[in-house]
Amino acid sequence: MNYCFQLLIVMIVTLLALGCSKDKDDGGDTGDNANSDSDTTGLSDGDADGDVDGDVDGDADGDADSESSVIGDDTACGQTSVDFSSAAPAAMLVIDRSGSMSQDFEGSSRWEVARRALIDPQTGFVAQLDSEIRFGLAMYAGAQNGGACPYLDGVDPALNNYPEIARVYMASEPLSNTPTAEAVRAVTDILVADPTPGNKVIILVTDGLPDTCANPNGHDAASQNSAVVAVNNAFVAGIDTYVISVGEQEESQHFQDLADAGLGVAPGEGQYYAAESQGQLVDALAQIMSDIRSCSFNLRGTIVGSLVQYCRVAINGQLVSIIHPEVFEDTDTNPDTDTDTYESFLPSFIDTDLPLLDGGFWRPLSPSQMELTGTACQAIQEGDVLVQMECPCEAFVPTDIMAE
Repeated sequence: MNYCFQLLIVMIVTLLALGCSKDKDDGGDTGDNANSDSDTTGLSDGDADGDVDGDVDGDADGDADSESSVIGDDTACGQTSVDFSSAAPAAMLVIDRSGSMSQDFEGSSRWEVARRALIDPQTGFVAQLDSEIRFGLAMYAGAQNGGACPYLDGVDPALNNYPEIARVYMASEPLSNTPTAEAVRAVTDILVADPTPGNKVIILVTDGLPDTCANPNGHDAASQNSAVVAVNNAFVAGIDTYVISVGEQEESQHFQDLADAGLGVAPGEGQYYAAESQGQLVDALAQIMSDIRSCSFNLRGTIVGSLVQYCRVAINGQLVSIIHPEVFEDTDTNPDTDTDTYESFLPSFIDTDLPLLDGGFWRPLSPSQMELTGTACQAIQEGDVLVQMECPCEAFVPTDIMAE
């Protein structure tokens, strides 16, 4: 899928469990490993060809040819292909629905420009990213026709939420008043109650100073302080807030205060996005979407903790280092492998001669979750990527096998 702002990540993420053997230690090994073969992989496969399968062809795919790829082979023990599922973040779009959002913005209204940037079916961020970010929508205004304040209309966060968000958003127009504090408190409650794992953020799009439900005409210091306190309370609850001001503004200090509170930083250090043109609004949303893209992934199976060193990760043909790679400790009594690292043990379909991704790392967060950091995470956030992970089948148990 082409993304006109060049920030869409098209992730093709697979995990291949390599062929493993069923031989048993016969006590007759000498040298590096106390298993029934004479190779140096540290895993028992019954031959001496230096790989981790049970054939003598010198590769690790479990068949009898000399090709090292398990793709397309039918005989590899434990061969499987499973997708990663990202621990998708939840992003609530909290949209100011006050009457001033109808004001002109480069030939259109502030409301229409913001709506188009988010839900245009070809170029909108929600349309492009709803399979990776759990978008929700909360449009807020003051009390309408004697009803409750704040007046909220929207959609709870979920993956693939674009059709419903577009339906609700397209049917809505600006109303009146800006009770930002009350709206943020209500959205915070929604996100705190959401049981789905993953980061949770608020993207606040507004065009002026707030008022409150108690004082709908009071764009004063008390109203501003209430909004800042609400955003800070969201941060304390684990929810970051990104602030976008739409249109030309004279109230930059208030937006700076909101940004500082929303990100939990010292005064003046938070970034708020002053979108005084349509291009600046698009750039602001693009930067925010990049920031919140998840670099944690749920594995469709579990890694055996003591064998995690055998697993490899590559991004776009570059190997990613494991954070704090530890010495692999053999379970046999032979001490001569104690200084070998995991990199010497696993012949693989990911070419061992591939270049190393500079500054990129991965680490297991739990037996069923891994995280990319550094330039590896940056690659996920900024471009089209192919992520590959491989483990021998001693080291990874797929979900389908676990369920049997």
